[in-house]
Amino acid sequence: MNSSLTTKFNFLTITVILITAVSIGSLMVYREATTKSEELRQRGLITAAMLAQASEYGVYTENLDALKKVVLSAHMDPDFAYAVVSNADNGNLIRDAIDPASESVVTQASGSGPYPGGSLFSEVVLLEGGQRYFDFRVEIKSSPRANLFADTDQPSLAGKVIGYLRLGLSEER
Repeated sequence: MNSSLTTKFNFLTITVILITAVSIGSLMVYREATTKSEELRQRGLITAAMLAQASEYGVYTENLDALKKVVLSAHMDPDFAYAVVSNADNGNLIRDAIDPASESVVTQASGSGPYPGGSLFSEVVLLEGGQRYFDFRVEIKSSPRANLFADTDQPSLAGKVIGYLRLGLSEER
């Protein structure tokens, strides 16, 4: 097939434009996915910390009604999948999951210990269905008492760990 130099040049130009468009499009999709994932991770850390602080009284007194209210307040998050509140001995006080797939993750989450390397979260991918979750684990600490005598040089006491909160957010949305 004999083609003119102009045809070859046009074909080369169109090919370069298509490769550039596909590259830019895939880069935009990748950046959007990583940005959304990072936002979900940050929101999960903040939500887990707030829920852990709110559940201090319920864990300390083992008041299941108070803990249920705290966990139900987490349902306002559209990405909520599950929550597990346990005492210091890792005995479950309350578990809540919104569907059977997240219930299987709750079972895994309640039996495992802290994350390696002191991390606050891990990413869980279910083998059946391929659903992805961020699993956050936060310590629930008792609030230290305020220093009533400001003139004494007593170091402020750090809170004692009285339990753990695990929060799962789904990446499905």
